[in-house]
Amino acid sequence: MLHFPESSKVSLEQTMPLASFAQQFTQYYPEHAISRWLQQPDGQKALQEIERVSWIHKLTPEHLAELGEKTTTAPAPDTPPASSEAEDENIPVICLMELKLNYADSIVKPKILELLGTRGPMRYSLFVARRSNPDKPLQAWIRYVNPSTQKDTYCSTPWLSEAELEARIYPQGHSLKEVYDGLVRQILGLEHKHEQPPTARTDESTDTKPLPKHRDLHIDLRITDLESKIAQLEKKCRKEVQLNKKFAIRDKIRALKAELQDLRASAE
Repeated sequence: MLHFPESSKVSLEQTMPLASFAQQFTQYYPEHAISRWLQQPDGQKALQEIERVSWIHKLTPEHLAELGEKTTTAPAPDTPPASSEAEDENIPVICLMELKLNYADSIVKPKILELLGTRGPMRYSLFVARRSNPDKPLQAWIRYVNPSTQKDTYCSTPWLSEAELEARIYPQGHSLKEVYDGLVRQILGLEHKHEQPPTARTDESTDTKPLPKHRDLHIDLRITDLESKIAQLEKKCRKEVQLNKKFAIRDKIRALKAELQDLRASAE
């Protein structure tokens, strides 16, 4: 499932009730945007979905050095190539956090992850939500900077089984920054793999393809962002009954597809 090294497991599992963490945050930072959201009905409901948060693994550069001795020198298939420009101090630690949800149909709101990310060590975390659903109990979330907006964004997998949720650490020759980028790639890859529509393509459908193995991560993320926007607009266009609005949506789709085509051409 999640192949974090055994040596990175925290000696004493740190567990905290989410409600207590949120209460402390709003007490110390009452004017923060997240504090204001937590006091609204949507924020209160999001808190009720999650029982507790557990800190399971803490990955440091020392763990990568230890793992490097046990692995081959072959590059990891789903992570960026090693770069001399990447430095470990950009990301001091990567955490694996588990969110225990209260109900079988509970969901995770990204703002809850933003709240947890305000605690320094959790800023770069792979979050795994677990709910009491026997078929699809797990969902993974990870933060990245959206290249189109330059703002923090959270991407996620669909709800998956234990066997379907697969994420590995490829340490040989990699810094923590590159390992983290590799985790982002894997989460995006799982999102594509399990949300690919089974229906036949129409003339307006998006020409999607798997994430490449070695390419600039920001290009990959922008491509993913464009594909998602195009798919949403195509769905909206099919439902729109007013011709003027339908034509306006088609114009947007054509513009996004042109940008997508240029991005793919530049990356080949």
